[in-house]
Amino acid sequence: MERDITAISRFGFNEADGGVYRQGFSPEDMAVREWLRARFAELGMSHRMDGAGNVIGRFDPAGRGEDVPAVIIASHTDSVPASGMFDGVLGVVAGLEVVRTMKANGIEPLYPVEVIATAEEEGRFGGMLGAQAMTGHLTREWLDAAADERGVKLVDAMREAGLDPSRAMHAYRPPETIRAYLELHVEQGPVLDTEKTTIGIVEGISGVFKWMVRLIGKADHAGTAPMNMRADALMGMADFAHEIPRIIEEEGTGKSRITIGHVNCKPGFPHTVPGEVDFTIVGRDLDHEKMKALASACERVLAAIARRNKLHFEYEQMSWLARPIATRGSSR
Repeated sequence: MERDITAISRFGFNEADGGVYRQGFSPEDMAVREWLRARFAELGMSHRMDGAGNVIGRFDPAGRGEDVPAVIIASHTDSVPASGMFDGVLGVVAGLEVVRTMKANGIEPLYPVEVIATAEEEGRFGGMLGAQAMTGHLTREWLDAAADERGVKLVDAMREAGLDPSRAMHAYRPPETIRAYLELHVEQGPVLDTEKTTIGIVEGISGVFKWMVRLIGKADHAGTAPMNMRADALMGMADFAHEIPRIIEEEGTGKSRITIGHVNCKPGFPHTVPGEVDFTIVGRDLDHEKMKALASACERVLAAIARRNKLHFEYEQMSWLARPIATRGSSR
């Protein structure tokens, strides 16, 4: 497992900061998918990439065919910028190790075992494409409209990676083809470490919304524009950032999260008052009603800040993923 994790980490590794840069449908992401298929082939597993880009390896030594439901062990191999080497990768490599162990010991599983690396899990384009497609929550409208914060369209990125976007609509997995789903994942937070606990079981999955926000003011000369006569777009964004704790305290829960993760300041010159700021807001909560309350509060606060700072405010909702609801016989 250590060798596999280290091997995968080399795809997109940045020596400058020690992080991994392997965003969905980037060349590095697609290279990892081919690496994984080669490992499946070494283990004698059948393997394929579905229309959404999910890589699926199937271990079925009894040769029972696709009609027999599978135990799925899955996670993802794409990353956010400057990611750690374990995020997502651990769960995929764990599946590989399960198959290796069964094969080495001559164990024939009661059900076929599938190891899956889902596509575009980290939300470069605002959703979770592979999981959405497999669970039947992908729509053509969303697929055609999805874009990253730099304006790159999802369908264009898929074509660049050699995929036909229209085939993503055919990646749905009927529930009867799945016997069980398992995923091992790093916590990504400090709770287990702080409490000196080795492992935890997931009790809920947050819903998440992503906005692209634009505050438009007036670009002015930094040396001549009086402070009280400016329409500084960056100041508006800073005011909103300071309001986030209050929004969560009044409208959210202990599980609420609001993050400004990407900021583009224009014209972006040291001696010019920023006339426009584009930034992302990502909100999360386990309770869908709380999520809606957080979004509504963000809109109200931004509108008030825009008025106070003589700015124009607009936003586009890039995605809204409600918290998944557990189905009968499943647990989280």
